[in-house]
Amino acid sequence: NGVFLHPVGYLEGVRALCDKYKILLILDEVMCGFWRTGPLFAFQHFPGVVPDILTSAKGLSSSVLPLGMIGMRQKIKDFFETAPLGWGATYANH
Repeated sequence: NGVFLHPVGYLEGVRALCDKYKILLILDEVMCGFWRTGPLFAFQHFPGVVPDILTSAKGLSSSVLPLGMIGMRQKIKDFFETAPLGWGATYANH
């Protein structure tokens, strides 16, 4: 299928390590988001796993429009409201 399937419990373990050491869990759903694995996002297969930052593109518009997205937890959004950061997407300047 072109997508690496990790062992049972792996992603839950990564989430737990991120929580323990206060590391942001960033998941990119470009290849597996938007119902390609069943639910809207692939991480939804794993109970208790919610990313701190979620990114995606292409599937958002079926590659018809150059559109990307980023989702984040409220505390991260609040930080960038007062400390903006320039950014780009994979479609930028092509």
